[in-house]
Amino acid sequence: MVAGSKHMWKVPLHSPDSLNRWARSQLFKIGDTLVFKYDNRTESVHVVNKEDYLACNTLGNHTVFRDGHSKFELRDSGPIHFISGSQDHCQMGLKLVVLVMSPSHAGNETVHSPPISLALPSPGPSALSPSINQAVPHTSNAVFISAVTGLGVSMPMIIFLS
Repeated sequence: MVAGSKHMWKVPLHSPDSLNRWARSQLFKIGDTLVFKYDNRTESVHVVNKEDYLACNTLGNHTVFRDGHSKFELRDSGPIHFISGSQDHCQMGLKLVVLVMSPSHAGNETVHSPPISLALPSPGPSALSPSINQAVPHTSNAVFISAVTGLGVSMPMIIFLS
């Protein structure tokens, strides 16, 4: 169930990023099904590309759900973008990105998806060698790793374990 309970696909939201905060706390894998429950008189769900997600573009070649109890099976790995069919609602934060793990990455059920970030650090000593106090929070359930992106750039990541 999207956001963990009934009728969470609606405005007002607790905060503009509450749906994405919920999604970052979940492990989504191929074969899972998202269930959107909403009032179909005022709301719908669009599956969109990244550009339409960022612009809250409700027009285009989207998969659209309008039945009030929509199920979407996760069939591919990577990010999947959802927005409200109401552009105003989308702009208020009624949109969601889920990161679907491939079967080879979804084996460890305690690792949660890290926040999606497209910003790369600018080159320079401070960006390339942050102090340990900046790089790793002082908790016993965090693991600091370095991952190589498709661009060949090593990116530090923090994975939180439950």
